[in-house]
Amino acid sequence: MHKFLSGSITASFFLILFHSPGESFAQASQTVSEIITTYNSYFKSSTTNVNPVLPDNSHELLAFTFSGVRYSTGVNDAVLTSHGDVFNAQKYKSLPLNSISGTVTSNTKLALGQLYDGINNGASNPPPSNDLVLYLTDGTNGLDLGTGVANLPAGKLFFKIANLNPASIGDGIPDILITQIADPSTGVDKYEFTNASNATVGSSVNISFAGISAVANWTADFYEASKNPPTLTSTFTKTDRPLRLWAADFSYFGITAQNYSTIEGFTVNLNGNSDVAFIAYNTASAFITLPVTFSFFETSVENNNVILNWKTESENNNDYFAVETSTDGQNFNEIGRVQAHGNSNQTSSYSFIDRDVSAGNHFYRIKQVDKDAHFTYSKVLKQSMSSQRQNLNIYPNPATNSVIVSFLKSKQERQLMLYSNEGKLMISKMIQAGEANYSLDISMLPRGNYVIKLAEEGSESQSQKLIKK
Repeated sequence: MHKFLSGSITASFFLILFHSPGESFAQASQTVSEIITTYNSYFKSSTTNVNPVLPDNSHELLAFTFSGVRYSTGVNDAVLTSHGDVFNAQKYKSLPLNSISGTVTSNTKLALGQLYDGINNGASNPPPSNDLVLYLTDGTNGLDLGTGVANLPAGKLFFKIANLNPASIGDGIPDILITQIADPSTGVDKYEFTNASNATVGSSVNISFAGISAVANWTADFYEASKNPPTLTSTFTKTDRPLRLWAADFSYFGITAQNYSTIEGFTVNLNGNSDVAFIAYNTASAFITLPVTFSFFETSVENNNVILNWKTESENNNDYFAVETSTDGQNFNEIGRVQAHGNSNQTSSYSFIDRDVSAGNHFYRIKQVDKDAHFTYSKVLKQSMSSQRQNLNIYPNPATNSVIVSFLKSKQERQLMLYSNEGKLMISKMIQAGEANYSLDISMLPRGNYVIKLAEEGSESQSQKLIKK
């Protein structure tokens, strides 16, 4: 807990260290001196005029200033124009994260704007997911400054990047944009482009954010990521931290017309104290083929059903979508699959119906799976279902050996039935008048999704979904 127990570091010195040949050190001249974000629709702050307002929720980067030039990120250029901002129009996206090495410890924190969950000065209910990747690539184009990971574990972040545009080398327009969202330590991270053998291409760059000026401050909750679910203590609730950004041209990493074609990745060697919202690239500087780009995802309710609709902007080598649901926002189960189009440069629309959903909160996400078995997730959406119509309940769910089915008492006999997801009747039991629950043995059933239905003459049947583990 090296830095969270102290106040914000605002040192303006540049850390000078010895380094070996082939390495260079980030200069304070690479500092991003101004940011404009979507917080409260429009938020501007700079190193020389730090905005006293502290963002406390998601806010996506609209533009940043580097070496005296303001560059848009493509998130929403119309907002910049409406406020009279002059900018060089570009498009930035977070680099797709392939892997994180290192062991998460109690020092690793999920950094979320303190109102990210809508709860002021308190913990989320349910708690947030402890999947670190979600907070390094979220928001429009993955550029959300209101979420991230603090004290990433010592190890490596590896991003896939290839097909660099040689015309962008040395043109002065930033190709790489790096974030630091909490109190910086004096530790050094090493950034480098690598080839297929993971050898450095050009020069590695060592960065200590203690020499980079803060461009803004924000208010965050810091959840302990080593816990499942993550926990939030009073020490790390509603706390203020600085924001710093750093940018560079490919040439700063020693990339030239002679070596750029060998690049296949971008690696960050972490010291264990790094605080990252995202690492972004200029889409004009490199062509990165993503398996799927989600452009839309929403849920809606119709009768007792939850309807999921999503769209993809493009698809490459996409095999299928797995629809997953959870009642606690932490433990997800697959409830169905939708076949993907595979390869497409056009908008594709998909839908799925989760039928006979029980009362309470339900969480949904889409798992996109490539034909080579790699996968990515959509964002998580919460859908609340009314309890007014629910007289049939199942516990536990998911279950392994047996479930207790409870219902309101009736003066007449009823039939309890269990159907497979394909509609095949698997179990049928008679419920005597006056009974209010029944223990149902499901140990012989294969793993999968089922529907339990309670039928009574003269009344509308009731049904609930069951997941057999």
